[in-house]
Amino acid sequence: MKKLFIMINIFIGYLFSDSLIVETVGILQLYTFTYDLWVKDTFAYVAADTGLIIINISNPANPYVVKIDRTHKKLRSIWIRDTLAYIGLRRRYFLVYNIKDPLSPYEIGRCSTGTAHYDIYIKGNLAYTAAGAGGLRIISISDPTNPVLVGANSDSSLIYLCGSGNYVYGVKQPHLLIYDVSDSSNPVIIASAYQVSMYFGPRIANWANYVAVTTMGYGPAGIDGGLYIYDVSNPYNPQLIYLSE
Repeated sequence: MKKLFIMINIFIGYLFSDSLIVETVGILQLYTFTYDLWVKDTFAYVAADTGLIIINISNPANPYVVKIDRTHKKLRSIWIRDTLAYIGLRRRYFLVYNIKDPLSPYEIGRCSTGTAHYDIYIKGNLAYTAAGAGGLRIISISDPTNPVLVGANSDSSLIYLCGSGNYVYGVKQPHLLIYDVSDSSNPVIIASAYQVSMYFGPRIANWANYVAVTTMGYGPAGIDGGLYIYDVSNPYNPQLIYLSE
């Protein structure tokens, strides 16, 4: 179970002892802007403006920084699989790091796409990234030392994404977008749904035939953000089934 949540500038540990009881168990001031986090074993890997921050969380009540890799600045996204970390920068680069030793991470590969990488979703040997104004980028990671751009769709900007099967679900103000990525060389947008004008912190996740988007902003009724849940069992016609204000 993940017991951690990240906020701008502050790393906070939460304990979910019960679905209705959430306790703060640890706080760590990071003194930088932070954007994404991945927990693996007893370490948390944070994508931050100052670089890759690695935090020991073996004792959630007393998290502490064990490494800050400043090789690259303005990190925006991270996805970890096995001993490799896939990292997106604000500009240009998609990176691959070896993190077998959390105290000594190092870059083993990179791909220059000329775009941002605000979010990452990985399936098999492909990495899908939300490239901001650049839209969707698809990168082959079959050789982690030589990631290669294999597909793109620039029809719409993209902030955050997730995926399942042959589909990638993305957030673009003010829409939920659905991409058919069955042909990785030619991803296409097959549907969109209006949701909310997002000002802070939109995030997206999917399970079974549903996609959830959390955000802060103003929605169709002028309300202040909330949780949006869509039924995507028919990916060509997503339906909003739940809205929590």
